[in-house]
Amino acid sequence: MSMAGKPGHGRRTSARPKMMESDIKAQILNALRRLSFVRVDRYQTGMLPNPVGQMVSFGAEGGADIIACVAPIGRMVGLECKRPGEKQTLKQLAWATDIQTKGGFAHCVDNLDSACDHVMNAYWLNLRLAKLAGEITEDERTAKWSSANAEMAQAKRQAAEAQVKRDKRRQHMPTQRALPPGTNRGAGI
Repeated sequence: MSMAGKPGHGRRTSARPKMMESDIKAQILNALRRLSFVRVDRYQTGMLPNPVGQMVSFGAEGGADIIACVAPIGRMVGLECKRPGEKQTLKQLAWATDIQTKGGFAHCVDNLDSACDHVMNAYWLNLRLAKLAGEITEDERTAKWSSANAEMAQAKRQAAEAQVKRDKRRQHMPTQRALPPGTNRGAGI
């Protein structure tokens, strides 16, 4: 009996597979790390055993996947990456609310454009505050904004190109079989 007519079997209908959450994070990090006016890091949370076997937590529960510090004022932007259609957990929403009440920004994003728009919005607001405080002139603000837009366009292009390369490599990689727990892959067992 042919499996082609059954769901989940046969040829793929879309040319590009759905992006995984890790791909979305990688693409966003790849773009934002290229910007001179942003400091960005991957933020990890979870639990691991210490040397004596006790479980130790790290990171703030519900914390965003990506944390950025945006110049010139240094306001924080937290980006929670989700696949399209996925929602934040209650702990993630609570973390985001806490950051926002303290003057930072926290957003749930599902693509590169959305993340970049949020970072650029934070940069614009920071430039506006710096101008109002007399730290920069209107001409300096205009020049910085123009430069940031050019940087962002180039960074997004380069991140998209890197994602295409990752997708091509992934297509040519053989699927790895899951090994039983405790198996040493490197020993050839």
